Amino acid sequence: MDLLVDWGVLTETDGSVARWDARQEEALLDVHRPLLPHLLSRALSGFDSPVALLGGAVSDPLEPEQPRRSLRRKLVENPLVRREDLTEAERDVLSRERREVARVLDESFGLVLEARSEGLLVHDPDEVVSDVAFPGSGTVAHAALLLVNAINDEFRPAAGDTVTVAGRAVPGVRVPWSAVEANIDLIIEQYGSAFAKGYVEKPSSLMQEVVQLLESVSIVVGDEDGLVLHPASARYRPEPHRAPARTRAMRRIGDQPTLFG
Repeated sequence: MDLLVDWGVLTETDGSVARWDARQEEALLDVHRPLLPHLLSRALSGFDSPVALLGGAVSDPLEPEQPRRSLRRKLVENPLVRREDLTEAERDVLSRERREVARVLDESFGLVLEARSEGLLVHDPDEVVSDVAFPGSGTVAHAALLLVNAINDEFRPAAGDTVTVAGRAVPGVRVPWSAVEANIDLIIEQYGSAFAKGYVEKPSSLMQEVVQLLESVSIVVGDEDGLVLHPASARYRPEPHRAPARTRAMRRIGDQPTLFG
C-alpha cells in the first residue's frame, strides 16, 4: 500500500495508510486509473481468471519482452526465487543477461541480486520493497531465525542436494516434522522468557506461524513428511561479533601498569 502511494497510483485524500496494520484506521484513497495498466505484467486479453494471469501459463506472442519482465517481476516480488520455478525462457534471460538484470534491480528498486545454482536471492538493504521482514522483530520472526540456524547446523543443506516434492526435484534437504517440533521446543526452553506468552503456552501455534513465515520467503517447502530446507537458508545464519585479536605488542602493553590503573 505504501509503495502504491509512493508511485502515485494511490493518493491519500482523507486519513493515512501509514501503520494501517497496527492502528486499523480508515483512510479515503483516490485511484489513478491511467497508471494501473503499468502494474500488470501483460495485457489482460486472453485470460478467463486471475489464476491464469498470475500463474503465467498463457504465453504472450505479441510481447517479446515478456520473459524479461516476468523474471524481473518474480525477483522484485520474492526474496528467493527458486530456479525450478523459472520458465525455460526466464532461465535463458538469466543466463545471458544476469548483469543487466542485476543493474535494473539495483537502479530501479535498490535491490541486490545474489545468484546461486539453486536460485536467486534478492536483498533489500533499505527495507523499502519488502512487505515481509525477515529477519525481523517479534516472537515469530525471532523463532524462525533461530530455527533456520538450528536445522542448518543439524542437516547442513549443500549445493546439489535435492528432495522430491509433489513429483519434482526441489533443492535442499529433508527436515522431518519431528525435528522441527523438537527444535521449536528447545528454542522456547532457551529463549521463551523473551517470547509472547501465548506462543510459550502453545508451541504448536508458534511452529505453525514460523513455518508459514519461512514458506512465504521460500526458504522452506513443506509437505506431509516435513520441511525441505533450501541451501540459500545459510544466508540468514547469524554471524557472531568477534573481538579483534590482540597482537603480541598489545599484550605486552596490557601487562604493564598505567597512569590510570
